[in-house]
Amino acid sequence: MLYAHTPNGDGPWHDLDEHLLAVAELASQYAGAFGAGGLGRIAGLLHDLGKASPDFQDYLKRSNAEPKKRFQSVDHKGAGAVASAKLFQPLSMLIQGHHGGLPDAGDWKSWMAERSVSPYRELVEAANLHADRHALPRPVLDDTDLLVIQKLGTTPVDFEMFLRMLFSALVDADHTDTERYRNPRDAAHRRTPPELVQFDEMLTANQAEKSGLSDSPVNLIRHEVYLSALAAAELPPGLFKLTVPTGGGKTRSSLAFALRHAVRHELRRVIVVSPYLTITDQTADEYRSILGDGVVLEHHGDAARHDDSEGASTPEAEWRRVSSQNWDASIVVTTAVQFFESLFSNRTTRCRKLHRIVKSVVIIDEPQTLPTQLLESMADGIRQLVTLYGTTVLLCSATQPALDELSKRTGLPAAHEIAPEPSRLFRDLERVTFDWPDSEQTSSWDEIAENLRKEHQVLCIVNSRPNALSLLEALNDAENLHLSTLLCPAHRRDVLQVIHRRINAGLPCRVVSTQVVEAGVDLDFPSVYRAIGPLDRIVQAAGRCNREGKLHRGAVTVFEPVEGSLPTGAYKTATEQTKIELARGSVDPHDPATFERYFRSVYNKVSLDQKAIQDARAALEFETVNDKFRMIPDDSVSVIVRYQGLRPDELNEEPDVDHAAIRESLVTQLKKSIRYGSGHLPRDVVRRLQPYMVSMRRGFVERRGSADSGLVHLGGDIWEWEGGYHPILGIGRMDAAAWDAADLVIS
Repeated sequence: MLYAHTPNGDGPWHDLDEHLLAVAELASQYAGAFGAGGLGRIAGLLHDLGKASPDFQDYLKRSNAEPKKRFQSVDHKGAGAVASAKLFQPLSMLIQGHHGGLPDAGDWKSWMAERSVSPYRELVEAANLHADRHALPRPVLDDTDLLVIQKLGTTPVDFEMFLRMLFSALVDADHTDTERYRNPRDAAHRRTPPELVQFDEMLTANQAEKSGLSDSPVNLIRHEVYLSALAAAELPPGLFKLTVPTGGGKTRSSLAFALRHAVRHELRRVIVVSPYLTITDQTADEYRSILGDGVVLEHHGDAARHDDSEGASTPEAEWRRVSSQNWDASIVVTTAVQFFESLFSNRTTRCRKLHRIVKSVVIIDEPQTLPTQLLESMADGIRQLVTLYGTTVLLCSATQPALDELSKRTGLPAAHEIAPEPSRLFRDLERVTFDWPDSEQTSSWDEIAENLRKEHQVLCIVNSRPNALSLLEALNDAENLHLSTLLCPAHRRDVLQVIHRRINAGLPCRVVSTQVVEAGVDLDFPSVYRAIGPLDRIVQAAGRCNREGKLHRGAVTVFEPVEGSLPTGAYKTATEQTKIELARGSVDPHDPATFERYFRSVYNKVSLDQKAIQDARAALEFETVNDKFRMIPDDSVSVIVRYQGLRPDELNEEPDVDHAAIRESLVTQLKKSIRYGSGHLPRDVVRRLQPYMVSMRRGFVERRGSADSGLVHLGGDIWEWEGGYHPILGIGRMDAAAWDAADLVIS
C-alpha cells in the first residue's frame, strides 16, 4: 500500500489510492456546481500523483518514525503537474498551487520548465504505472469539458475566474478528505447545512406577527417593501437592487427576497456582505432572532465573541470555526473585506470557499462604501458571479452607486429594482430636515462642542479619528460617548449598548463618532451633526436621525470644521464633488437620482482600477493580484489592549462579561503557547483575542516597539500594549504624549 499522509497519533495511515479517488469525487461534486465536474475529477486524480514515488513514501515513513525531527520534503506536485499539462495545461498551475497558493503565470512556467526534465517524466510514468496496477481511472478530457472551458473562459479575466473556481474545488476537496484522517475531531464538527425552505417558512411566520399590523407610515412602507421583495423573488436569477430609504426595512426584506428566491430557483445558500463589523453584528443578531441559534455562520474578526468566555470548546464554537474554513453553511454573514479579498486571493485558505458562492444569493449591503480604487475589479467579479456562475446578487442601499457607469466599464448587467417606486418611498419617508452650510461658513471645534451641549440626545460624525479626539477634548465631559476604531471591537459593542439604553430611557446621550456608525447601524437620534464629506456618507448619517419616524422631522446639521481633516484619495474627491453639487443647488437628498449623478461625477474623476488589477488578472498573475487587492492597507499589525469593560453604572446593570479576566486568561494562554510551543501562534487563542485588538500601523509600532514604550512584540503580527486604555478614547490617548491617531490606527 502507498500512503498519502502519516497517521495522526494512533490513527490509520491515509491510503494514497483512497485519497486520490475521494478528492476526485469531492472536487467533481464541488466543480459540478458550475459545470466543470469532469475537470474537477481530473485535478483530484492527479494532484497528489507524485506521492506514489519511492522517495516520497520513504519521506513519510521517516517523518512518522521520528516525528520531532524535520526532514527535507520531497516534491510531490511535479509529477501531477507534468501529467495534467498533457491534458489541459492550466491544470498544472492549480496542482502546483494546491498547498502554497496560485502562482503568477511567469513563475509557473519557470517551475514547469524545471520539471520537464527526465526525472519528472520518469516519476509520471511510475505514477501512471501505479495507477494502472491499482485500477485507478485514467484522467481523460472529453468534449463536455472543452465546452465548459469555452463557456466560462471567453475572455482572459473570465478564464482567470474559472481557474480560481476550479482551484477552490480542488483545495476544498483535498482539505476535506485529509481532515478525515489528520483531524477527525474537526471532521466530526461539520454538519449538513439545513434546507433554506425551512428558513423561508420561519421568516414568513415571524413577519406575519409584525408586518402590516401597525398603521404608522414607517411600518406601512416596510410592509409594502417586504411584499415587493417576495414578488421579485419569483424572477429569474440575476442582478437586483433594493433602493430603500434608511429605516425602510431593507434587512428583513432583503432576507425575505433571498430565501424565497433561493427556494424558487434551487440556489444553495444566502451570503450577506456588510461593510462594517457593527453592521455584521447587527445583521447576524437579527437573523438569529428570527431563525434561531446555530444556523447563521458569522465569518469575520469579531465572530469569536460568541465562543465560551473561558475558551472552553463548545459544539457551537467548533461548528463556526470549521464551517468558516469553507462556508459550508446555509446562511453566511461576513464582511466586504473577507468576501472580496477572498474572491481575488491566491491563498488556499481564502480560495477554499469560492466554489460555495456559486449558485447562491449574495446580498451586498451598502455597496457605495466599497473602495473606489478597487471598484472596477469588484464590479467585474460581481458580473462574473451573476452571468457565469448562476449567482444572484442583491445590492441594498439608500444611496446606490452609479451602476450604469460600472456597466460601461465592466459589462455589469442591468439591475432589476425590487423597491416599489423608490422616489415615492423617499418622499413618503422624509423624516429629517437638512441644514447645509454656506460656502464660506466654517466652525471651530469649540463652536461645534457648544452646539452639541445644547442637545439632549445628539450624534456627531466627523471624518477622521484625530477630528473625533479634538471634538471630544473640546466637549471635555466624561459623560460623552465615542465610537471609532480607536476602540477595540468589544468596547465598541458595549458603547452601542449604552447608547441604545440611554436613548430608550430618555437620558442625555451625546456621541462623537467616525464613519463606523454611518451605514446600517440601528441608531435613532433626534439630532445628528455631520462634518462635510461625501454626499452619500452625509445621507447615510442622516439615516441615524428620526429613524423610526417618532418626530415630525429630525434635524441634520452639516458643518465644515476649520481644523478638520479629510482622508486622502477618493474620499477627498467625493467631498469636493459634494461641495460642487451644493454650490449648484442640485442636491436633493430625498431623490435617488441625485446619487446616480453624484457617483457618476466621482467615478469620472478617480481611477476605479488604480493598481491595474484587471491587467494582472488577464495575465494570470494570481500572486500579484493577491498582493495588490487590499481593501485595508497591508501595513498593519494587531495590538492587544487592556479593555476592562464599562463601569456598571454606565450599563445601568452589572456587566455580564468580565472582559479583564477573559483577556488576561487568553493572553496568558498565548504567551505560554509561544514560549513552549512550536513558535506558531495558536489560531483559536488569537481568534478569541480579536475583540480586544486594534489594528495599528506597522511602522508606528515597530518604531516605538520596546518594553520601555509599553508596546511588546508577542509573535508574528501580534503585539501587546501594556499601558493604559482610556474608557472613552480607547488608545486615542496611549500616554501623556498623545500619539497622533492619524499615524496610529488602521481604520
